[in-house]
Amino acid sequence: MLGKEMYNPLISVIMPAYNAENTIRKSVLSVLNQSYKNFELIICDDGSTDETKKIILTFSDARIKFINNKYEKGAAGARNSAIDICSGEYVSFLDSDDIWASDKIEKQLSFMIKNDCDFSYGDYFTFKDDDNTGLFLAPVKTSYEDLLKTCSIGCLTVMLHKKLLINQRFPSGYKEDYQLWLRILKDGIIAANYGSADSYYRLGKNTLSSNKIDELKKQWYVIRLQHVGYIKTVCYLLTYVYFGLKKHCQAYRSGLGVKI
Repeated sequence: MLGKEMYNPLISVIMPAYNAENTIRKSVLSVLNQSYKNFELIICDDGSTDETKKIILTFSDARIKFINNKYEKGAAGARNSAIDICSGEYVSFLDSDDIWASDKIEKQLSFMIKNDCDFSYGDYFTFKDDDNTGLFLAPVKTSYEDLLKTCSIGCLTVMLHKKLLINQRFPSGYKEDYQLWLRILKDGIIAANYGSADSYYRLGKNTLSSNKIDELKKQWYVIRLQHVGYIKTVCYLLTYVYFGLKKHCQAYRSGLGVKI
């Protein structure tokens, strides 16, 4: 399937879950229905109080591993719990309310092998109530400097070579996925768009934050962690505001494919 020598590495799919009884079944099925079959799906429950666990246990596929979060409550802890036990050569991430197209893993892995790429991401659709609302077109490549200006990497589209996670985990605090991408790219790695929109990001009522000041505070916090200086932080924040408005008002809401 992949390359001349039929190279089919194991892919670890990481799925944190918290009170996801209304959405997790479709998310799990979108993984189980992948055209690429050599994967493990590690679902980490983050203390759900609804029927999430019961729904997960209805699946009999041996590729599913169900665990509980052993770290601090939250998506970062749940993802880290799953990373700790994953066996794959590559690692992907899908939340329990998002969905993949059936050939997502196969296309992305093929791109990474062909291009000797360790960090890839993709474009993605947004949807609400099963209807697509927009299309986000991510940059062809992303560096550490690029990522300081705006976070154009959707977690649900990411695939990493596991070696990038040997000494890295999702940090606690705001925007844990954004912080992790910055930590990885700070070492000089360039992330690449594998060139396809095969992921579907579910828009919730709070996707466009009602507290924009709070969102800016979180972004300020993350940038300041990079020790880039006050003036640069202000410049990066202003760039983030511009691209954020473009992303949410055009890409997420208008139905237009907008490149950030």
